[in-house]
Amino acid sequence: MLRVRYGPFDALEGSFVARLEELIARGVPTKAAVVAPSRRMADRLERLAAVERGLPLLGVEFHTFHSLALAIVDEGGFPDLTLIGDPVFHDRLVDGLLEERPALANYFGGPARPRALAGALRASLRDLIDAGVSPGALAEHFGDELLREPHERERLGALLSMAQAYEERLEKLGILSPSALVRLASARAQDCELLRSFGELLYYGFYDLTGLQLEFFEAVTSRHPSSLFFPFRRGHPAFRFAEPFFEEKLGGYELEEAGPQGAETALAPALDGLFGEGAAILPKGRLRVISASGARDEAWAVAKEILKLTDAGGVPYEDIGVVARTLEPYREAVAQVFAENAIPLSLGSDEPLLRAPLAKCALNLLTLRRRDFPAAIVEDLFCSPYFRPQPAAGSRRRWHWRQAIAALGIRAGWLQWRGKLESRLKEDLALSSGREGGYRIPKEDLAALWDFVSGLESELGQRGGSWSELARRARRVLERHLDLPESPDERESLASEAVSGALESLELFDFLGAPPSWDEFLEAFEAKLRRLTLESAQAGRGVRVMDAMDARGQSFRVLIIVGLKEKLFPRMVSEDPLLREPARAALRHPAGYWIARKSAGYEEERLLFYLTLASARERVICVYPRSDEAGKAEVPSLYLRELCRAAGRTLEGERVPRQPAEKLVGCPARLLSPKELSLRSAFAGVLPPSLLARVGGLNRFGKPGERDGLVGPAGEHLKKLDRDGLSPSALDEFAQCPFRYFADRVLGLGTRDDDASMGEFASWARGKIYHAVLEEFYSKPAGGNWGDRLDAAVESVFAAHDWKSMGVYPVLWLSSKKTMSACLREFLAWDLAEQKASGFRPLWLEKELRGAWPGRVPKDLAGLRAHGVIDRVDADEAGARFRIVDYKTRWRKKGKLAKLIAEGRLHQLPLYAELAAEALGGKAELAQAAIYCLEDSPDASGRERALSYEGKQWAADKKAYYELVAGQLEEIAKGRFLIKPNDDDFGYCRFCEFSTMCRKNHGPSRSRAMGVRL
Repeated sequence: MLRVRYGPFDALEGSFVARLEELIARGVPTKAAVVAPSRRMADRLERLAAVERGLPLLGVEFHTFHSLALAIVDEGGFPDLTLIGDPVFHDRLVDGLLEERPALANYFGGPARPRALAGALRASLRDLIDAGVSPGALAEHFGDELLREPHERERLGALLSMAQAYEERLEKLGILSPSALVRLASARAQDCELLRSFGELLYYGFYDLTGLQLEFFEAVTSRHPSSLFFPFRRGHPAFRFAEPFFEEKLGGYELEEAGPQGAETALAPALDGLFGEGAAILPKGRLRVISASGARDEAWAVAKEILKLTDAGGVPYEDIGVVARTLEPYREAVAQVFAENAIPLSLGSDEPLLRAPLAKCALNLLTLRRRDFPAAIVEDLFCSPYFRPQPAAGSRRRWHWRQAIAALGIRAGWLQWRGKLESRLKEDLALSSGREGGYRIPKEDLAALWDFVSGLESELGQRGGSWSELARRARRVLERHLDLPESPDERESLASEAVSGALESLELFDFLGAPPSWDEFLEAFEAKLRRLTLESAQAGRGVRVMDAMDARGQSFRVLIIVGLKEKLFPRMVSEDPLLREPARAALRHPAGYWIARKSAGYEEERLLFYLTLASARERVICVYPRSDEAGKAEVPSLYLRELCRAAGRTLEGERVPRQPAEKLVGCPARLLSPKELSLRSAFAGVLPPSLLARVGGLNRFGKPGERDGLVGPAGEHLKKLDRDGLSPSALDEFAQCPFRYFADRVLGLGTRDDDASMGEFASWARGKIYHAVLEEFYSKPAGGNWGDRLDAAVESVFAAHDWKSMGVYPVLWLSSKKTMSACLREFLAWDLAEQKASGFRPLWLEKELRGAWPGRVPKDLAGLRAHGVIDRVDADEAGARFRIVDYKTRWRKKGKLAKLIAEGRLHQLPLYAELAAEALGGKAELAQAAIYCLEDSPDASGRERALSYEGKQWAADKKAYYELVAGQLEEIAKGRFLIKPNDDDFGYCRFCEFSTMCRKNHGPSRSRAMGVRL
């Protein structure tokens, strides 16, 4: 009762419509059914018949194999089973079987097997089950003779045992798998009223079936009038994949070759010789080849070709197809480039759910504790438009939270959150430590941040429960913290429904029996989200963009194929590591099961390439990447080379230049977007007069101007200096780079204390602890064993800076404590010996001093005062001489201290010396100013432990120094903040937070700034 019509799709399409017209014209009182291999092809056939051919389709049903099987089973009364096709569920079931059967599990990795192995094993089991392989029948007919190689025989035996156990478990749990659904539909097809109601079933477009699908197909077609429209060309190499099915399964039926219907395809002569030996010369314009650099340039080339077609050729957008083997590498680039060029598109494949921000936000929220609270993910959550409750209008809470995380140095790890945030809730947080008048984050906002994070830690830390209980718990967490906006768009609503559906479907996992841990639940939830897709947002009329599988059976006036490179089209085909080719071959013959060889995947790739090319009626444009975005060479597809051979031409074609300027200049102006047109005008020097004037001012050479940081007197900043004073560190920053001083202290953007990654002490934290220990040590009376005093000081300080408050793990905290204690012991041994030799003893420790600014100051800063915290001031026994000591963890600056001071690059020692002398009443003479490096020594780092600047040298340098500093203060008062780049390997530009704001990489700006000596 089956008639087979075969031929290429362009011929089958006409034959299918003609047969459907015959059935409708006969006025058959019964219905007709159209069965396609995919829902997308079924929709294509429905549109072809109803819209393009205008046929009345009342009484015509369009099905896939699955939907037809479901309808047949449903008619006869659905069994008391739960239909579950969720691959994640079945993966978990297979994993559970491996846990229960250690002997079988040893064949598949044993206890150390990766979680992903369950998915690979289930894929092999599905191939066996879908082929209808019967372990009992195999054993009865072949025994141990099916495979000669013992290892292969044992592996196949293990797989068959797993398949049998898997199906028995499904039956025991009352679960109907998709394979079992097809098997049940085959059994009920003989007495199905639904099938008898169809005057004819029209099968269309499939070129191979699994064993169970074949059984279902034969059960239907053997009892009911049916027609099969099979894409196949006898003897053509591209159709070798479909040849076994055609010859072995369809050869006994009535065969009829579908004749040409309408115009031939664009590449008809070349397609005849594709993957063969023949070649043909195509008419000019039928085939073009374009190369580009990377996916975005490929998309750009495609967009410009489409604009040419719609502009000059008058080709409607919906008659143009853009096809890739897989769309994922091109989805984002195509969407962006087409939007920039105002090209409507209809994306023919669904978008991964996790591309939707709401779904990604939901996954981040539920997995936050599992990831140990990375700060970046926490920020993404509370900055999301879906976060609830939303801050009140005008509130700066989100900004405060972000700044607090940065200021506290929180990177990741619950210990950091608890240690660094919880202990800071009693007072406002200053963004810049140790600086007066800086911005402070209210303690109320800190408390709100802690409540949010600690609340999530508690919510996500609950243990125990069944799958359904955990799903409901996860839903409550999402509802508490996430919500759609007042007027969500369709995509947001669909994403919300998909996430809710994923959680609801996890309740069915209770069938698996054993309750999961929270981590296992999250693994399953994430796996489901990664598999789910959303219907493309760009559906409707426009350029049809799809992958090669969805393009089967489509028809375009113009076809553009992208991604024609090796490993993409054709894709890489890997052998199944569990059900290997020898076993598949033996199951196919002599066992007689219809199971595919994995190596046949390359033959299917040839068929897909042929079918894609054959969908073009007028012309084909092939685009391939000659390199990726980084310039690394790519290998053009062998299929593209074969097409060029069959078309009688070489691979060499048009090239899209990689350089933006060359690319835009070579493109006709009418095809450029406004942004591209303005860029091309800029490259050509053709700009509006006002813009040219600004650009000219920026690109000129000579003296600096208003765009170079010469902002004029900053009144508010000068008032602040008059009120709070100026520290030596501020002057150091100005001397290093005036623009950095401007961004940090004038604009108030604030620098952040440098922070190390999770689990380490940041350099500022190490310095803070070193200072505290030394202050504690020297503040105690001398005498006894100094090592015991050091140990006591270390214990006291580290107790106040425990691992919780420092936000590091205990073992790393102990390691840092041990290392720093050893450095302090070595330093103090040297320091105490030096004190004994020099006669100096500590007088003041960590003393804050203020005083009038020594030296000349500008009139706008007439009342300027100096202030700072001196690490240590030593005095001799008579109190007649003193010295300044400044602790540094390590010293990296090059040059002697005298030179650094004379050049105005080091201000702490001279200014501290002046403040200390004033505080001592002018009764003591400066003997020395020194820098002591706590972790440096000739043995440890190869650098000196102490660097000194003699008092006599200061007396000689004082006048010149004050004049130099007066010049720096004059620049601050006038508002002159030029850039001063130092981007060598160890230059400060490498570590500056504002390096992306300045124009140090702009040649003229750099030249103007560097021409001025401050």
